[in-house]
Amino acid sequence: MPAQHADATRWGWSVLRAESLSIFGRRWNMNCLPRSITLGLLLTMVGVPCAVRIGVRLDGVARLESHAWVEAFGRPIAERASLAHLTPMHTVFDAAAC
Repeated sequence: MPAQHADATRWGWSVLRAESLSIFGRRWNMNCLPRSITLGLLLTMVGVPCAVRIGVRLDGVARLESHAWVEAFGRPIAERASLAHLTPMHTVFDAAAC
């Protein structure tokens, strides 16, 4: 499983890199949901069981923050920051359950 997680992580960073190099990434700064769905579908196509999750948190001034991410083998893929402050609320799709 560690080798498979490493492969999933490489795919994740590849999606982030492609986004940063694309005209669309520069002009519209693709947000986390389309990026996570793209990565989730890509991982599913190469046979990596994964799930796309959406989580939220309420900060100290009653502002809602949300984020979407991909998990494979129970761990987030290619996330720059910790997700510990988020409460998972919804799973967009879960290829691991199929």
